[in-house]
Amino acid sequence: MDTWSELVHQLFSDSSLRFIANYCDLSDIAKRKVKSHGRLSIEKFHSFYSCLSGHLLNKKIKAIIVIDFPALFDNRVAMKKRSTEITKALLKISANESNFYLVMIPYSEINIDENDGYPYHFCKETILKYSRALDKILVELALH
Repeated sequence: MDTWSELVHQLFSDSSLRFIANYCDLSDIAKRKVKSHGRLSIEKFHSFYSCLSGHLLNKKIKAIIVIDFPALFDNRVAMKKRSTEITKALLKISANESNFYLVMIPYSEINIDENDGYPYHFCKETILKYSRALDKILVELALH
């Protein structure tokens, strides 16, 4: 999994259902019909990830791998703060859980795709670095 969902998705509901989505992905009709309950609060990141990892690891999952998806190029201060807090929570868990892996590359090596310009669409070189970091973890898991 990656950290994109916790960064942008919100809880929505109407009279008959509850779901999680990115606000921009909702149709105009859905935006008028549903109520937003907001994003997962920053204060709950650590407990959310701890609970999730505990549940999955109790199910005999061999490993949990999370790809860090930083908001480095997002101009919104709130998004940068969310991203930082998500990463802090995950680093704390990965330090304490031997089967919990956080895929990260140095932030100085992350670049966006200049042809796209969207702050979360990284360039091919960055994607390759993430792929190599993930491959390293997968090889380690295969050898154990």
